[in-house]
Amino acid sequence: GEEKIPGNKKKYYDAIEAYEKAYLRTLSPISLSNYSTLLLYDKDKRKLGLEYANQAYKTILIRSIFNDDNILGSVALLNNYSVALYWNKEYKKASNELSGFIGKIKKLEEVINKDLDYKRKIKKGESISQQINPVYVSDFSTLYLNQAIIEFETGDLTKGKEFAQKY
Repeated sequence: GEEKIPGNKKKYYDAIEAYEKAYLRTLSPISLSNYSTLLLYDKDKRKLGLEYANQAYKTILIRSIFNDDNILGSVALLNNYSVALYWNKEYKKASNELSGFIGKIKKLEEVINKDLDYKRKIKKGESISQQINPVYVSDFSTLYLNQAIIEFETGDLTKGKEFAQKY
């Protein structure tokens, strides 16, 4: 069927304008990433959305080299970047970006699993987030979902199921 902007078009275009203004005022890669995701809903603006998502993601990665606190921001922006790649049918590139980061997460989980006190703190934080928002899913989990969707799209059902189960 024909693709179209979901919901109220006026609100969509108002949101586009608001995110564009927010980005121009702050030059924040997070604002740019969110703006890029909105652009993806308009078939004619998907390439621009991909370009902006890539720019935002690369900016946060460069910043994270100098400040490790940005790792969570880079996960959210990687999620948006992988969605932009997916919608622009760049499945292999999206898969490669996600796979590399998922490998880092696995190493991080190994370290966390050895520190039970830290692991409890993380679980408590997730529990609080789920109490506030019952449908809360961590950005780390969303990486697995995005990877599963890409694997299903490219026909690797086995890998897709593996990632879906981890999600």
